[in-house]
Amino acid sequence: MKIILKNEVPSLGKIGDVVDVKDGYAINYLIPQQLAIKADTGSVKSVNHQKLVVEHIKKKMLKATTDIKLRLESTEVVIEKQIGEQDKLFGAVTSQDISDALDRSGIKLDKRKIELDTPIHSIGLYNIVVKLQPEIIANLKVKVLGKPS
Repeated sequence: MKIILKNEVPSLGKIGDVVDVKDGYAINYLIPQQLAIKADTGSVKSVNHQKLVVEHIKKKMLKATTDIKLRLESTEVVIEKQIGEQDKLFGAVTSQDISDALDRSGIKLDKRKIELDTPIHSIGLYNIVVKLQPEIIANLKVKVLGKPS
């Protein structure tokens, strides 16, 4: 019997896959558990259409993310913090500070996308990794300046 998977089934496939299984397995387990539906002409067309729509949305998101990556890599964020002795900052520059500075320059970015291993505690120029999507990573230049207290 041909079925369309509604959920991922480890031994069969992913959501939307059309697979051929034994009748008893489909009728007694997969369909009652809402893991699959019987594949007929209408349901196969519907699933194929949904896959096309999802693929189109992914392409649009990929283009938008690539545009953001280009904007980030051409931007230098300047953050001013008070400094004390030996050019050490009072406090630190965190991913939230970087996100706020980007927001002021017109780029909205969630602070969780900024991969800052440890907060920045001294003045200087830093290259920060921004993980926009698993396959799209941007490098952002952050310049930390000190202002005397």
